[in-house]
Amino acid sequence: AYVFARTGDPATNGGWVQQAKLTASDAAEDDNFGTSVSLDSDRALVSARQDDDGGNSSGSAYVFARTGDPATNGGWVQQAKLTASDAAMGDFFGTSVSLGGDRALVGAEGKDDAGRDFGSAYVFARTGDPATNGGWIQQSKLTASDAASTERFGVSVSLSDDRALVGSARGASTPGRRRGKGGYVFEEALPATLSGAEGYRMLAHPGGGTVADLLSSTYTQGFPGSQDPDRSFCSVYAYDETAVSFAAGYACVGSVLQSVPLGTGLLAYLYDDEDREAPGTQGGFPKTIAARGTPASVPFSGFAITVTDSPTAPAFEEGWNLLGNPLEDGIDWDLMTRSGGMTGSVYVFDPGYLGGDYRTWSAGVGGDLADGVIPAFQGFFVQAGALPAGLEIPEAAVVADPGVLGRDASGTEAGAPLRLGLSVEGSGDGSDDSPREVSAAFVAVADGAALGVDARDALRLAPGAWPLTVLSTEADPTEAESDTSPEPLPLAINALPSDAEGEVSVPLRIAAEGHAEGPLALRLAWTGTLPEGWTATLLDREAGTRTEIVPGASYGFTATVTEAGAGKTKTLRLGLPVGPFASREAAKTETTAYDSGDRFALVVTPARIVSTEAGGTEAFALGPVAPNPTRGTAEVALALPEAGTVTVAVFDALGRLVASERRLLAAGSQRVSVPVAGLAPGAYVVRVDAPGGGASRRLTVIR
Repeated sequence: AYVFARTGDPATNGGWVQQAKLTASDAAEDDNFGTSVSLDSDRALVSARQDDDGGNSSGSAYVFARTGDPATNGGWVQQAKLTASDAAMGDFFGTSVSLGGDRALVGAEGKDDAGRDFGSAYVFARTGDPATNGGWIQQSKLTASDAASTERFGVSVSLSDDRALVGSARGASTPGRRRGKGGYVFEEALPATLSGAEGYRMLAHPGGGTVADLLSSTYTQGFPGSQDPDRSFCSVYAYDETAVSFAAGYACVGSVLQSVPLGTGLLAYLYDDEDREAPGTQGGFPKTIAARGTPASVPFSGFAITVTDSPTAPAFEEGWNLLGNPLEDGIDWDLMTRSGGMTGSVYVFDPGYLGGDYRTWSAGVGGDLADGVIPAFQGFFVQAGALPAGLEIPEAAVVADPGVLGRDASGTEAGAPLRLGLSVEGSGDGSDDSPREVSAAFVAVADGAALGVDARDALRLAPGAWPLTVLSTEADPTEAESDTSPEPLPLAINALPSDAEGEVSVPLRIAAEGHAEGPLALRLAWTGTLPEGWTATLLDREAGTRTEIVPGASYGFTATVTEAGAGKTKTLRLGLPVGPFASREAAKTETTAYDSGDRFALVVTPARIVSTEAGGTEAFALGPVAPNPTRGTAEVALALPEAGTVTVAVFDALGRLVASERRLLAAGSQRVSVPVAGLAPGAYVVRVDAPGGGASRRLTVIR
């Protein structure tokens, strides 16, 4: 290839002179160097479509840069050699080339994918790191959305800014007519990396587009109907918000060209294998998806919220909407603007969490969605109680986060209140004794919350794991919905009122399906805290035990799994059914069940403000321990309705009595010392029993 420069002197061939002759550093016979060329500023791209590096006529292209030193071939030097990552014989990579700034587009009209020469085009980007092939790396591979009927895709290419145009010598044919030429426009992709394992994910299309735009780099589903011919379930679902029940909303996607509008989500099963036709597993995780389009601008309020009001359906089944993050950044749920009938909870399915479960977050309360941030490319459920209902992303809610859930199975519980985690410790028959956490629920205290179900609570959605083991708290439905859902509803987040008076008994329900019959060893553990001065006790009515909820403690017990019959666990106890998850797996085994019924309760005692001024009092009251944490001395405020003997006892995290004192005290408000001298650092419970009542407070000893 030859470079000519205009000198301005018309005497020299009209002002043009040859500046350099470009040849490949590894030139070989019949490479066809110079097949296609492209020039942009001080760079040139020259192809050799019959280069044999990746097989006979696999093809290559060369980047040359002008250095300004005329001693080096007129100032031009070879900067990089570009080849396809999947180069193969007969690809003719370099059939066409286009150069634009720090990107190069190369067509390979003979690329043979899935046994047919559909053709491909490849985008390369300049990173600036000369150690990586002169700073150039392959960024993406472009194929036609209707590749099954396309040939010689990549015969011509053109690149401009963030768009690419790829030509095909033969486009889709119509019976009785000649094939015509066609072109395909691509926009710069917004990439995201997925890790974890094969399974369902809730995804969104930043910028809006089609199913093919979002999943073409990974899906192996058998369209039409996204029905994989080797399996009995649908691979891609959209959601119909007008359905009268949660599970009925799922609609199997019928075409790769189905729209995924901006602000909506879909449910997609991503396979380990990315090539169903090739033997073995191709691809695996992690893998990259790349949506093409322009993300929404902020503020964004284009979410389409729907509520279908059915007189026969319970309220917890109505108003569910599968939305999607329309940005290439994360969004902070706490800082989003909700209006009208929109509730404060968001539900994000994470295939790497507890075997496949929802991360749930309630605005201003907390939960297990890391920092309350909905990542880019992420779909999520919300519920609207009534219309009008609005949701907006203000500028303040935008968080720099390009990832999606599933990239890190560990997650966090940032901002979580009291978290109760349920683990399976063993199968009972010795076949699997490794403990694994399978479910979690939260109890919080919030201003404006109610004891019944309200907008600060989050309903329990059925997980996607199998066997199913679900922990939830329960609360009574609101008066308006008690006729259609008279039984208590399962909650993933239960917000209690901050002005509660007296003890609050919170039912805990454990339900399971699919485990082997017989004993199942389970354990409840807890992290997080209730507000200062609040205490909680786990009540096991079957065993007749009470366990103080203190940091580091846990409670083990046995559940007896039986064959499901007349007393089969109700679906509601396993969480609000979500269709594609549990029903697909449940068909694999005979159904067995366990339901704890009213065996467990969490007894929560609010803090009481106790005056230390002398004087009478009408009821027993116990204030917080102070200072807390303590290094060696502590006191507790106490109010006695009458004189009598008071016992101040200290228990460790295992419930063992480690210190105790008895005193004869007068009636009235006073401060009493707590016997903490000599205690090792750690978490403790201070229990005070006196005439008129008793109560407990948490205490942490430090050194």
